[in-house]
Amino acid sequence: MNNTEMNTKYNSNRNADTKIDMLATDEARLIYDRHAGTYDICSLPMELMAGTARRQELFQGLKPGDSVIEIGVGTGRNIPHYPDNIQVTAIDFSERMLDNAKRRAEKLNVENVDFHLADVQELPFENNSFDRAVTTFVFCSVPDPLKGLSEVNRVLKPGARFDLLDNMTYRMMGAHINRKTMDNIRLSGFHVEREDNLFLDVVKRISTVPVCSKYT
Repeated sequence: MNNTEMNTKYNSNRNADTKIDMLATDEARLIYDRHAGTYDICSLPMELMAGTARRQELFQGLKPGDSVIEIGVGTGRNIPHYPDNIQVTAIDFSERMLDNAKRRAEKLNVENVDFHLADVQELPFENNSFDRAVTTFVFCSVPDPLKGLSEVNRVLKPGARFDLLDNMTYRMMGAHINRKTMDNIRLSGFHVEREDNLFLDVVKRISTVPVCSKYT
């Protein structure tokens, strides 16, 4: 797919803005609220497939003072890898998961992070706000991934990177796992610079940059 085709498809998708499916979103939120206390144990297979080193990679190459948004901070597994010379905005739509992340940050004395109860499908931030977006095992369970990915595109500065660890086909805790994540990323206006299979084609490390946006 060339850039012209990608722009056409992306703009068509953005022009057909849809409302958030609150029923599906509330159902997904309830699942994560319910499993917040045992999430780290339940998600251990994904963790073993990805590994700590892969989480560290998501924060490489940042400059002092850069602003980073972590989408779906969950229980805060990425918090130990935050460089101390950047500012992180960490969001999650599950209040109980977010509480876990706050406790982990406090335990680790990490102070360069602001936590927000927010949904990636409707981010409460201005256009072109962040130097990087990071997410781990999130878009496999967003009810409307195209809407969420388009919101990430909107809040990123021109040329900013969007780095992901995600699973493609594994089903966990009733979430919406089986979907065409790579197609959704491209249809949301991102160019995939890197795509590594970490465990067969189930877990991937993906690095992207926005190539088309209505917000620049």
